[in-house]
Amino acid sequence: MLVIFSGIPASGKSTFANEIKKQLEKHRGVVVEIVDSDEIRRKVYNIEFDPSMELFIKDQSLYRIDKYLKQGYHVISDDLNYYQSMRHELKEIARENRTVFLIIYFEITLEEALKRNEERGLPIPQNVIEKIYEKFDKPGQKYKWDNYFYKVTGANPPKEEAIKLAEKLRPYLYKKLEILSIREQAELGLAEEIDKITRDLVSGYIELHGENPKEISKFRKEFLKHSLEESYNLKAIKEKFYKFLDEKFGKIKL
Repeated sequence: MLVIFSGIPASGKSTFANEIKKQLEKHRGVVVEIVDSDEIRRKVYNIEFDPSMELFIKDQSLYRIDKYLKQGYHVISDDLNYYQSMRHELKEIARENRTVFLIIYFEITLEEALKRNEERGLPIPQNVIEKIYEKFDKPGQKYKWDNYFYKVTGANPPKEEAIKLAEKLRPYLYKKLEILSIREQAELGLAEEIDKITRDLVSGYIELHGENPKEISKFRKEFLKHSLEESYNLKAIKEKFYKFLDEKFGKIKL
């Protein structure tokens, strides 16, 4: 499982990361690695924040996330991830490692973030926070896969909220991408991939059998709708969809 934090600086992400790790590792055999960009800055480059070093920091973060997932660990990306493109890179790493990804959105006002940053001794220049706030791509604004799994608003005490979030994450500890139900996959933004796969299969089916495109399109939508509750393996989509169409058109494969 890859947990992707998304929020501007000083929104409380690191506090949550440590508490979530603590809660999840109470479960047998669970190891959670936190990839914290701030920690990389301090330990690897001995700096707090230098815009010229950010590409290095990003590459190091992605490398560590991929490495830990390949080792079978759960990973928390404790970073800003304020661009949709940044979250997309993480999504692709999760998919390559056949694991689920869950976006956690930290919602905070600019005023509160600036106040917290000042209280912490201004580790990040205030104008940098302001620029990030202006450029921030809120999760889910454009793509379904980018929808956030959970939103942290600061309404509850951090520890209490983190424990609540950890409980919501718990069911995903032992699930691989291929064995999630379609409903769970849709919630994680994978409905778009299923939609694309079945659309591509429709073209081949029409070419092979010469059926009415409108009828096949109608059956495709029915297939997706009625399969929401099924336990679904992505590798079996083609076989299941072809079988469904054959039954609808009364065909029998030899």
